[in-house]
Amino acid sequence: MTFLVNWRSALGRSMLLRKLQKNSVNRQTLALDSIKNIGLVGSGTDAEYAQWTKMTKKVFGNEMNVKWLWQSSEKETALESDDNLIVLDKKGYSFFFQPKPDILKAFNDQKNELILCFDKEPSQVLINFLALSNAKYRVGYMGPHDYSFELMLDMSDKQTIAHFISEAHKYIKLMNPS
Repeated sequence: MTFLVNWRSALGRSMLLRKLQKNSVNRQTLALDSIKNIGLVGSGTDAEYAQWTKMTKKVFGNEMNVKWLWQSSEKETALESDDNLIVLDKKGYSFFFQPKPDILKAFNDQKNELILCFDKEPSQVLINFLALSNAKYRVGYMGPHDYSFELMLDMSDKQTIAHFISEAHKYIKLMNPS
């Protein structure tokens, strides 16, 4: 069984890298004071979803539009997809963890300028969505998926989401002065 999962992941990574080679995405710096849409990507429970949204608005400002790509870990999630939230289930990606075109289009239609990935070890599905997003700037945890982020933070000393959000804000501000 492990062999099959590893094979699917390896083939999925290969497919993603070919897609990235064909389609270049224009990445650029951004000024924090001009950001209108922040995309959050993560997986967890419904309670974590609400808590992380509040934390992000507290750090980046309440006037920000927070939009999500959420992979719920609860079997029966109370969350429903809308313009600001895409709930990702097994119907949203292929056997090789590639995003389905309609879900990827919905994610890119959110017009996120900045994306924060809250998963310390994002699933292959989330990595593929991040890599194919049209966001100007993507931030995540340090890991082996370097083609998915412009900024990767080593958070080995502090493992809280609140600390990750504040560090991301601090480093984006340092690297992209307005």
